Amino acid sequence: MKEIVTNLLISLKSLFISSVLATLGWVVLLTPESIAEPFGFTLIRTNHIVLMGIPARTITGLVTATFTISTIVLLGIQLLQLRNRCQLKAEFLASLNSLSTGERSLLAYCLIKRQPTLSLPATHTAANALNAKGIFSIGGGSVLSLPFTVNSLAWSHIRKNPDVIFSGEDPNSPVIKGMIEDIDQLIDGNRF
Repeated sequence: MKEIVTNLLISLKSLFISSVLATLGWVVLLTPESIAEPFGFTLIRTNHIVLMGIPARTITGLVTATFTISTIVLLGIQLLQLRNRCQLKAEFLASLNSLSTGERSLLAYCLIKRQPTLSLPATHTAANALNAKGIFSIGGGSVLSLPFTVNSLAWSHIRKNPDVIFSGEDPNSPVIKGMIEDIDQLIDGNRF
């Protein structure tokens, strides 16, 4: 959201500066002789009339139109990106609510061990399901073992809201400790 505001302010400043310059040009060109004389506008008009005539008006119009159109396009792009990010985040949060027990246990393991990456067999069902939901990503590895990494959005969300994974259960409970030991054995048995 901060990027959108920054880009919009930069575009508006550019548009404002070009509008001020265009307005000054029009003032120099269109000021009546009685007012233009004390400010020296008549001297500028007589010496530089070719530069300030139709080409100046055309260039001023083109610059103003270009900045206006670019501001509108940039704002539209930023709004579309924001909408897409919000949709992706909503889909991600919905997928966290539909986790199976095996998927929750892998994420709980990552939280308890404070590591977003774990090495599991390439055919591990829960890890591949998390990968399909976009919560895990797969790195390069051997044919039998792959590193599964929790994506950054998921990692920051579950670290801030561990109850999403633990469902109100104590992380030090015997059930959770048993799941952690099972995953530790799976990882230890998967090393080559």
